[in-house]
Amino acid sequence: MQPLVQPEWMPSQLVLPFARMGNVRNQEQHAMTGQSGEVYFEFVPIGRQVKVIAIDAASGVEVSIIGPSAASQRDLESVALRKLQKRMADLAGEG
Repeated sequence: MQPLVQPEWMPSQLVLPFARMGNVRNQEQHAMTGQSGEVYFEFVPIGRQVKVIAIDAASGVEVSIIGPSAASQRDLESVALRKLQKRMADLAGEG
């Protein structure tokens, strides 16, 4: 059995720049700018998977995905961002 490889997005000691946003134990958060404005990403390791939550800062709309922990941070963010953009477009179409 091979040892698990720690993915690049999961540092050995997590830095929590947005700790004031709530209980972020064992999570990493950071912001990136998407097409519709600022988006926050939260990474929650769950065994061999990682839950990625994308939150639109302006509206508070959030979506989540679960992906393999071996995937790159960039790939996980990309999937979560696309899902958030789709959700925002769906919400815009409803109103």
